[in-house]
Amino acid sequence: LGSVTPRMPQAQARALATLVAALQPLNADDDELLAIVGEELDVPISQVRRWLGELEAAGLLLARGRLRRLTPDVLADELLLEACVDAAGRPTGYADDLWARYAGSSAANLLSNLSELDWRPLARGTSLLDAVWADVEERFARADAWGREQLLELISRAAFFVPVRALQIVRRALADPARTTRWSGVDVTIDDTSVRAKLPAVLRAVAQYPAHAREALELLWALGRDDADPIGLYFGATSGELFGSPDGGATWSTVARRLPPVLSVRASS
Repeated sequence: LGSVTPRMPQAQARALATLVAALQPLNADDDELLAIVGEELDVPISQVRRWLGELEAAGLLLARGRLRRLTPDVLADELLLEACVDAAGRPTGYADDLWARYAGSSAANLLSNLSELDWRPLARGTSLLDAVWADVEERFARADAWGREQLLELISRAAFFVPVRALQIVRRALADPARTTRWSGVDVTIDDTSVRAKLPAVLRAVAQYPAHAREALELLWALGRDDADPIGLYFGATSGELFGSPDGGATWSTVARRLPPVLSVRASS
């Protein structure tokens, strides 16, 4: 990334653009998030906003309401990847630093954006996310039902890019039911049933890969076999096949073949 504008130093332009790539869509109205960005760049929030405006004026930032994205996508990918790996493709630790600094405010966006890049280091036998996912798995293991619900929200967004890691989370959820969350002050109880209700979204993303579709379906069956009121379940695959079960996963059949790659399935009653 070269000089963007005379009003923005080149080093800061690159650093801010890389952060946007990691956190996008970045909420420009989130003062807490911008404060963390400002601390990293050693400038006040007002300067962060001015520099975001400079990137937008230069055509590098796309604004949609309060949200900001770096454009084009290939620029975002390359900036973030260059920060995360060295010339030999080894992790620099930048991904771990991002997670430590921003997981509290932008975990879902950050995990999704980093996971989308991880296939390149994985092709060389390494990963950007070993420490990050170890932290996610540890949080999941010790979380109560409400905490697991929140974690599954962000895991479901990244699951398509990291199917093996996502399957590990689902296996853990089925093998180790969550502790019930009770908020006596508002008379609210959240139990493992609520956690299990979040798992199909993760499995739906994983099942897009033919190599993982069978295990995803088996886990979905395990999820639904104890339900007293079996539901209809459907999965599509990028191979163009659509699978269905009328009894919560006890039996399966191929509903359709030779379709275009199936990226999502919606059933109506």
